[in-house]
Amino acid sequence: MNFTDSIKLNKHSIIMFIIFFIVFSSSMFTSFESSLRYLKYLMFPILLGVLYVFDERVKINKILYYNLIAYGFLLILNFTTSLILGQLSGRFFEESLLILLPLLTIFIISGIQNFNLQKLINVVFYSYSVSYILYNLQEFLNISKLLANIILALRYSILPTESWLAFPMGLFCIYYIIEKEKVKSIIAIVLFVFAFKRISIFAFLLSLGVYFLFYVRKNRKFLKNKVVTYFMTLNVFLVTILYFFISGAFSKIIFKYTGLNVNHFTQGRFKIYNDTINNFKDDIWLGSSLGSTHTYIDRKFDNVSFLHSDILKVIIELGIFSFLIWIFTFLYLNITNKKTIPIILYLNILFLTDNVFIYFDTLFVFYLILIKFNKDEKNIDSSL
Repeated sequence: MNFTDSIKLNKHSIIMFIIFFIVFSSSMFTSFESSLRYLKYLMFPILLGVLYVFDERVKINKILYYNLIAYGFLLILNFTTSLILGQLSGRFFEESLLILLPLLTIFIISGIQNFNLQKLINVVFYSYSVSYILYNLQEFLNISKLLANIILALRYSILPTESWLAFPMGLFCIYYIIEKEKVKSIIAIVLFVFAFKRISIFAFLLSLGVYFLFYVRKNRKFLKNKVVTYFMTLNVFLVTILYFFISGAFSKIIFKYTGLNVNHFTQGRFKIYNDTINNFKDDIWLGSSLGSTHTYIDRKFDNVSFLHSDILKVIIELGIFSFLIWIFTFLYLNITNKKTIPIILYLNILFLTDNVFIYFDTLFVFYLILIKFNKDEKNIDSSL
């Protein structure tokens, strides 16, 4: 190894350590609900500074570049429309950053020449894993009681070790299984189950099931346009299901099989969905400004700030027209080979009942794995 290669290795090791420190620290602070959890949002400017000091050249990745253009267009469109209609939310700029920061962060990381993305994924995975274990150490020391509670958790969705980390951990499970890394797969699955989010477990099983059925067992040829069409059909189905759910069509069925009314079963989300959609129904086509549902719900309900449905959030805030543009561009740009299908299907299902659209950790891991699956010299064409 010559001197130049040694310097480059040291640069990459420093960048790797910075990412590890930020991910681990912010993960711990998020679990403790400390305001220091916002440290993760500084990753992008910190990495920019480090690359500037090292005079490191960055290459543009086409996939992320076009994602940035698509989101930029939608945000400018929503800003302009909201401004003209006098509906601009004060949270617009904050949520714009929440959407763009994980994308910008991976845009910078993926552009570092000869940077080991495989190693970085492992570093990020262990960062989250260790932070999760340390935070729940007392529960894990009484493992027999914890295992006994899992059966009850399937019905009541309550487990002492339940965590927001279930969302990114599900992506790690899919990644390591596809990459056939058995030890890491087992670790990821165990932690994923204990982090326990029912929708994540369902999304994980369905995503892997689709992948193995069509692209491993039957070895079907990857046809991008056909896959995107299937995904668009899925989203029409999801929106239809969401509509009937909000209208109360499933209330009797849920009570029959769970003994719980629909609002209790959904932990209060049914009431919030109903109230919010009724409040914003007049602006459903053009939207009511990004961040408007957060502002409304925060004022209307105690201890609740989010809609807990990204699909419904985007429809209300950006409008039906922009929703169709968003979901199509998201799918068309990011579905590029068969390995990307399960991680996008997993995220798409989460869009139905959670806020991962503005969760830095989940989108950070998603874009990182996405680019790893698409690492190809053809996707990198110009210097920044």
